[in-house]
Amino acid sequence: RLPQERLTSSVANLAQARDALELTLQFAKSREAFGSTIGSLQHNAFRLAEVDAQLAAVEALVDRCIDDLDANVMSSADGARAKLLSARVENAILDLGYQLHGGSAFLADAPIHRRWVDGRITRVWAGADEVMLHLIAQDLGLHLGDAHLEERFDGGLDLQLIEEREFGVEETVQERVFTEGEEEREGGEE
Repeated sequence: RLPQERLTSSVANLAQARDALELTLQFAKSREAFGSTIGSLQHNAFRLAEVDAQLAAVEALVDRCIDDLDANVMSSADGARAKLLSARVENAILDLGYQLHGGSAFLADAPIHRRWVDGRITRVWAGADEVMLHLIAQDLGLHLGDAHLEERFDGGLDLQLIEEREFGVEETVQERVFTEGEEEREGGEE
């Protein structure tokens, strides 16, 4: 369920990223400064080309994940990769768009402003970047200092607990570990 939700978020992130890039390109092609459009300045043109290339690469990853989901072979880590990178590329495009729009971007009714404000949540919803990195690191066989928690979960970190915490369950992993520890001590004293 969560990998599919992350993939759905990735598709939305990419649509928003593509929209923000198109909006920024239109602005860069029409806004003049220093005797030419700001899009014709080499630095700006290269930055726009770079985020376009990054967007195309993440779109290819998400397309592959969609195919894998249809074939029922998409891993949780691949869903995390798609979600992480789609949110990051969206935010990179929004940041660049905001920068190129200059002071006018700060106007509440500026199209890039609303997209920039709304886009920040994509690094948090459906799992924060740090949760995505954790899932990917586990897929790589890395455990990131989880040894103290692994002992509590019979040799493996219970990612479901992390997911529950991420999606609003009031009890955190630490609280559950503490509570289980207290119950064990109380049970042992009787």
